[in-house]
Amino acid sequence: MQSITGLENITTIKGSLKIESNLYLSNISGLQNITTIIIDFILINNTSLGSLEKLHSLSSIGRDLKIERNQNLWDLNGLDNLSSVGRDISLVDNNVLVNIESLSKITEINGTLSINKCPMPSLGGLQNVASIKEDLYISNNHLLTNVDALSNLKVVDSIYITSNNNLTQIDGLNSILSFQSIRIGYNNKLNHLPAFPNIEHANSVDIYNNPSLSNVDTLHNLYSCRYLSIIRNNKMINLRGFRSLTFIDQQLYIYQNANLESLFGFSSLHTISSMIISENPKLAHISYLETLYSISGLSIYKNQSLPQSSVNRLINIVEDRYGVGSINTWGNKE
Repeated sequence: MQSITGLENITTIKGSLKIESNLYLSNISGLQNITTIIIDFILINNTSLGSLEKLHSLSSIGRDLKIERNQNLWDLNGLDNLSSVGRDISLVDNNVLVNIESLSKITEINGTLSINKCPMPSLGGLQNVASIKEDLYISNNHLLTNVDALSNLKVVDSIYITSNNNLTQIDGLNSILSFQSIRIGYNNKLNHLPAFPNIEHANSVDIYNNPSLSNVDTLHNLYSCRYLSIIRNNKMINLRGFRSLTFIDQQLYIYQNANLESLFGFSSLHTISSMIISENPKLAHISYLETLYSISGLSIYKNQSLPQSSVNRLINIVEDRYGVGSINTWGNKE
């Protein structure tokens, strides 16, 4: 298909509008009077499509907006009047999409926001989004350096920020009032994390494979979570940000952090169900865990700089309080 002219009299689409796999379609002239799409607007794999300018009347999409694998689409100009999307926004694998400023009228996303494999250097255009009812995915965007445009975001269910090679900071997320889970991994240049001062409870916190992250000076007010994992962050030397953390309902997992020297930051920790601390070659001090009252399962092994005597001391202290369940310790420094 090369043209969709002849649809100029349509103002409302009572179902979905799907434009997919059109090798020669370069523009969408004919859709200039559409104001409302009741269900989905899907724009996928249109090799020559370079402009959405004719969508300037579109203000409302009832459910999903999906713009994926459009190899010649540089921007979203034409969506400037779009103010309402009923559920998900998905911008995926648009390999020249560098500008999404035209999404600036959107203030709320009732589903998930996914931005994946797009070469945009910033998220300008999302500066008015205050709420994402489900999840935020930002992944494999190799020119993205920051998420400052999300500084007005207050509510999101879960956050996934992964494999963004030039992302140096995510301070734009610092105004978030609550989230259930956060996963931050494989961001090669990420050098610090925001404080997240409003977060007191979380389901899971996973920080992994961020080779430039030197410390976790974050989540200062986090009081409890179910799962916390710190894995393969090779420049990390301490975990000082977790100074308010008191309860971990399920598991604490600290694994293969090449330069982690101490567990400074865990001095308020009171109760853990399961704890695994393994293969952190420079970890020499675990005295900050001596505030613990109970551990159902404890595994501390193959930490070459950690004296086994320090491990035994921790076990004895906790056993004298409310006890330790299963114990697995080996391969530490004799």
